Amino acid sequence: MKYDLVNFRVHLLGSRPFVIYTDHASLRTATNSPHLSQRMARWLSFIAEYNFRVEYKPGKLNVLVDALSRRPDYVLAHITRVTTDLYDRIRMAYRNDESLASLVRFLTAGKEAKSE
Repeated sequence: MKYDLVNFRVHLLGSRPFVIYTDHASLRTATNSPHLSQRMARWLSFIAEYNFRVEYKPGKLNVLVDALSRRPDYVLAHITRVTTDLYDRIRMAYRNDESLASLVRFLTAGKEAKSE
């Protein structure tokens, strides 16, 4: 929630009231509580700038949140395979680059390498 408030701050400040749906019951009653932890006090001072109301929605009914943020099996992954041709072009580029020639020689020499 804080991520959204920070990133959309320009659009939310000074706008008409908006609704925050949450399954966090204590957020709904936090503003009326006389005893707050320091963490909750900081959080309330941060969100006090915004014009919103909190609507409590039990986790079982908040299907959208369950579908998007509570699926540990769903991971976006991008896999790129480097082709042999690309490896060969990179090797040739290192061999032909004069500024890297001494580094390539040092690394290929292994244990017998002597720094220049």
